[in-house]
Amino acid sequence: MQYNKFSKSKLLKSIAANYPILRELGCAISSPIVLVAEEKDFPMLLERLKNISPVRLEDCIKNENLRESANADFCWTIYCPRGSEKKMEKAVEYAMQAYVASENTTPPVLIFSDGRILQDEGLDFIFIYIKNLHTEEVSLEEVVPEDGELSLVFEKIGERVPECRTQTEKVFVAAACFLFPAYWRKGRQQEFPQIIEWARSLAEQGKASIEGVVDLFLDEAYRWQAQEKDLAVFLLPELGLEAMDHIEKTLYVDTSSLYLHEELFKKMAEPLLRIFAEDQIKAALAKEGILLPESDMTFTAKMNYRSIAGTYERRRMLRFSREKFNKEGDVEFVTACRMKRKGWSEC
Repeated sequence: MQYNKFSKSKLLKSIAANYPILRELGCAISSPIVLVAEEKDFPMLLERLKNISPVRLEDCIKNENLRESANADFCWTIYCPRGSEKKMEKAVEYAMQAYVASENTTPPVLIFSDGRILQDEGLDFIFIYIKNLHTEEVSLEEVVPEDGELSLVFEKIGERVPECRTQTEKVFVAAACFLFPAYWRKGRQQEFPQIIEWARSLAEQGKASIEGVVDLFLDEAYRWQAQEKDLAVFLLPELGLEAMDHIEKTLYVDTSSLYLHEELFKKMAEPLLRIFAEDQIKAALAKEGILLPESDMTFTAKMNYRSIAGTYERRRMLRFSREKFNKEGDVEFVTACRMKRKGWSEC
């Protein structure tokens, strides 16, 4: 049985719906939760995860009564990259306020974000990356057991939670145990151990440190380059007719920069994308001056080149520092690419 986004939604929904009991069992969430998702998925994501009527985080802060009514649901807010820095700071402030209040009344905070919130190293959040949402809804009956089934839940919690190493893992594993009765009713209890493993994996990813992601990315880039047979390298600014034919398989370089298409970047970073959001990785690379975005509003920059017809063209790409896109003690990345194919001009 393979991991899927539907099961991830079940686990998250179980946390919110069963949070009062989880808290009493010593499985209170250790930090606010940030769901990193694409903006187009926000409405569907909120619909999938709601239990009764999720409360906007801003309203929760302003109205004490709403905190009580939100006791079986997430509070939520949305942060988008087009929003101002002040708006982002306000969202973070509300998140922390509601999290502190959750010790007594409200469940953990749920924030939808594109990942740039990570640029503030002082934030201690649980980050969950959701991509390509499953279209099937999660019913409340699947995550909230009947009163007579609670003994089954507590039995599973007693078996599984003592094995957990972190508070985040305890929360996700205990939330997974609330799913057991639904599987038991359907005669699918043999699938439950896999649900527990998913919960452990989700907890580990959620608290995975962004520190060190730069070195990890460079390791993966060099590993990918060593295995890739079809990568081409072209020297800017003069580009021949064939230079733009397979842009997703081409490295464009000048004396100081190298340019990658988004798809090529994803291929290099594919192992990391199983843990971190794409924008998390880009934000870390930009912070270290490896990725050179055009502005704070985008991760890309315009690549200027002259076509075979002699006209000057521009193409939006990911621009990297050629000097910093290298592993210490290893061959320069561009040189390593050139060594696999002969006949190129000096870059």
